[in-house]
Formats: sequence, structure tokens, C-alpha cells
Amino acid sequence: WHSHPGPSLIFVVSGTITNYMSDGHHCMQQDYTAGQGFVDEGGDHVHMIKNNGSAAARTIVVQFLPAGATRRIDADQPPNCG
Repeated sequence: WHSHPGPSLIFVVSGTITNYMSDGHHCMQQDYTAGQGFVDEGGDHVHMIKNNGSAAARTIVVQFLPAGATRRIDADQPPNCG
């Protein structure tokens, strides 16, 4: 589980990934396959991306970060995503 200090554009190049997201009181998940992409808004938006498939998954990520910022902020698993 982690967040980013700015938005990220995630493109799935091969395989399938699952994006787990904590949003207030809800825990959501969304699968993305090769050719699909999504935006992670960053900030307080905590998420985790996993490869739940049997084939290797590859992504390309473009991040927009403030100068000098760390690209990833580790976080505890949200209690609503247990």
C-alpha cells in the first residue's frame, strides 16, 4: 500500500493487474489488461497494484511529482481493505 505526491498515468503493456484502492469507507478493486490504462490521482489516495494472474504483467508509469519529492510514500493497509 502506498500513495504518490502527484498524479500517475499507468499503462498496462502485458498481462493483467489489479488496482486495489481505499476510498473513504470503501475498498475497491479494478482489473486492467494489456492496452488499458488509468490515472492514479496521488495525494491522499492510497492504493496497491498486484499481478493476480499467472502470466507476467508489465506496466509503464509516468508520474508528475513536485521537484525533489519522493515518488512513493509507503502506507499501512487501510482497515477497510482487510
